[in-house]
Amino acid sequence: MGAADRAFDVVVFGTDARGTGTWESPQPLLESLPNAPVVVLAEPDNPTGPGLLALRECESLYQGVSHARTEHLPDALAVEQLARASQFASLYLFSSLSASTVEDLYLTPLAKPTEIGKLVDSSGRVLIIPDAHRTYAVVQKEKHKP
Repeated sequence: MGAADRAFDVVVFGTDARGTGTWESPQPLLESLPNAPVVVLAEPDNPTGPGLLALRECESLYQGVSHARTEHLPDALAVEQLARASQFASLYLFSSLSASTVEDLYLTPLAKPTEIGKLVDSSGRVLIIPDAHRTYAVVQKEKHKP
């Protein structure tokens, strides 16, 4: 599926400061946009749970999912959703976390708002979801007329 086949070329969504937002909300949308850049805007004081922090020591996201499940970590679902989202999209994170920490979470760090602007400016169709943790995306298949 090429860029012309997608409804959006880039998706930008924000999460809440308490870290209760997960990757589940935009999941159907991510699955409909193969390899589309997805930019996550996290609040400045965004907490990172033990499962996400454990990713720094794991060889892969999938090892991190296994660890989070086995240890019954409170953010195991977030780790699993991150791994699933990474199958469908190129994930970028703009947050107060250091670039090395973001990379350890298997995300591409964005350090400045201008970097977000470059991604958005280079895209034809942009979807912005300010409160993704309050949104559940449902993607309707387009019906083709015979």
